[in-house]
Amino acid sequence: MEFIFGNISLSLFTAFLVAFIGIYQVGSTPLITGNNNSWKIVGGGDAIPHELPWQVSLRQNLNTLHLCGGVILDTYTVLTTARCAELLDTFYSSVAAGKHNLSATEASQQILIISSIHVHPQFPGSTDYSNDIAVIKVSQPFQWTEFVTPIESLHDEYPISTEIATISGWGTKREEEIALQENLQKATVKIMDNLDCQQIVGHEIIVEESMVCIAAFNSDEPVDSCTGDQGGPLIVEENGLAVLVGLISFGTGCGRPNVPSFCTRVFNYLDFIHSYMETQPAK
Repeated sequence: MEFIFGNISLSLFTAFLVAFIGIYQVGSTPLITGNNNSWKIVGGGDAIPHELPWQVSLRQNLNTLHLCGGVILDTYTVLTTARCAELLDTFYSSVAAGKHNLSATEASQQILIISSIHVHPQFPGSTDYSNDIAVIKVSQPFQWTEFVTPIESLHDEYPISTEIATISGWGTKREEEIALQENLQKATVKIMDNLDCQQIVGHEIIVEESMVCIAAFNSDEPVDSCTGDQGGPLIVEENGLAVLVGLISFGTGCGRPNVPSFCTRVFNYLDFIHSYMETQPAK
């Protein structure tokens, strides 16, 4: 299905959008171009409808044009990446919660206007990978239902105690595609040690402590995130709870063998996050 915004189709708008963002693959080849790339889940499958009720779609306006993902923190607060937040505004952009099918009007959905956007003060801009995190506030509170709930916990220790994690989003399935997925996708990934990750990527990327490297468990079966997934959650299960450890941030291509992708590590930004939340953590 093709979404229409005015006289601009989703595919044409996406081409304009990625040119505007200026996100590039490390090295000389663009990570995202108007012709063949997107922020997406590669190698995943349909999530069970509404099994990830904290996942949201961040949109150019009230009804269409999914741009990227985010995570509900509390009744007025959503967490995403700074790169994603820079595409939004407080006049037309919205948060769509309770979604499974991206284009359908679902009884479970809640569409809320964005009231304020708070990009991390040390985010250097879209040509850099550091401090890629932002908090979004909505104009009306989310109504908690079985389809719309906040993430159950934020990861508050370093390092991460497990290597098994889940990513999710509506992004495209292959690097050469630009069409978004109709249904929410999810995939299981491996969390890598940062030192091991640095050895793989070499000198082209400085793997900071504030980043989480992820890769496929089996290099013969590509699993990755790319266009449309940025800002979405990296989740681990701890003591039966869904714990947010990262936000999908950037990578080199999509689903390339033995090439890790990167998430923003939530642990490093807890003070920034809590400063905008409605309910402060217990001291």
